[in-house]
Amino acid sequence: MLFLKLKYSITKTFAFINILSLDAPLVVLSWMHLVCLEFGYTLNIFQKVVFFLSVWLAYSSDRYFENYVKNPDSKISTRHLYLYENQVYYLSAWSLILIISVYLTLNYFLPLQILICTGLLSLVLLNQLQSFYQFKKVELIFPKNIRTSFILSLSCFCFCFLLISEFSLELIISFIILTLFFWLNCFQIKFWEVKHNNLNGGSRFLCQRFINFLYLVELAFILYLIINFDNKFIFFNLSITLTICMSYFLNKFKICFDSKRIFLDQIYWVCPLIILTGA
Repeated sequence: MLFLKLKYSITKTFAFINILSLDAPLVVLSWMHLVCLEFGYTLNIFQKVVFFLSVWLAYSSDRYFENYVKNPDSKISTRHLYLYENQVYYLSAWSLILIISVYLTLNYFLPLQILICTGLLSLVLLNQLQSFYQFKKVELIFPKNIRTSFILSLSCFCFCFLLISEFSLELIISFIILTLFFWLNCFQIKFWEVKHNNLNGGSRFLCQRFINFLYLVELAFILYLIINFDNKFIFFNLSITLTICMSYFLNKFKICFDSKRIFLDQIYWVCPLIILTGA
């Protein structure tokens, strides 16, 4: 009985976080904190707040505008409709948070940090324009899932770029690992969506085998970091390994598509938070 109540509470909490578009800010904030910890950079409270709010502004607006896209990638879900049906409250909150973010940025960020954040903002805006208008050639060369994964990883590493005089091998490898890691989230959810739409079982089996293979590739990258860089990225490596294990076991659970999607998104910030708590 206690287990069922706990399961219900966790499910409702995760669903609430998802519908308010808070999962992406939590993912970026947790991984950014973890990456900065590994590279010896300390985030102050204002930097954390600004990045949390900024990611929410970008992520929630992307979901909001998906209600107006003529040919969305997938059917509009509850998390998209919630913003549309409450758009007066949403747009008011969005405007207020934008003002707060700009104020905090101008008062608590260095000029170079502001420049880097402006560059990230430009990439986000270009990504959203492409998502809205869906230019076929751009979408073919640089699909949304890859664009999103790249921008998320860039957000997590942006402060570390200030600390390093040159792009060292460990920095490049860890950045690639995180980008692939975020892309695997998108790929797994897309596969579950296809499976949910009742395509043939053979294709589903082969696709999941391919996803599991990519998980192994990711773990091989982690092993390379451990062997060649003397455990310099121990918390980073542990977080990715834990998340991959949780994602793998989540796929085995017999729950509905929407619940799986929500849980997978939350795993990507819960696991690094667990490691950060232990650190």
